[in-house]
Amino acid sequence: MNLPVTQPVATTDSRPLISTYSILLLSGMLFGIVVSGSFPTDIKAWVTLAGTLGLVAYIVVSLAAYKQKQTQQRLATMHVEERLERHSHFDLRTEDLRLDLPNKVTKTA
Repeated sequence: MNLPVTQPVATTDSRPLISTYSILLLSGMLFGIVVSGSFPTDIKAWVTLAGTLGLVAYIVVSLAAYKQKQTQQRLATMHVEERLERHSHFDLRTEDLRLDLPNKVTKTA
């Protein structure tokens, strides 16, 4: 019985320039600077806005990554289910052939 040989999948994942955790860390740092009072009052609004935008960007990127991971898991599950379905049909067909064989049981009187 020849089993199919799986070919290695070439991954072309490139690492992002800034990770999502870096965005969260920098946003937290901006909020900390605003709270510490080291900026003039007229700039605090802009720094707060930048920190808020960073926090929103972190949430959006994290949500997109979560949805992509769910989609990949769903596709992998579907692929496994299809393979199992093919193999289970194969097994059922071979058992059907065995059931169709005539019984060699003879009646004794």
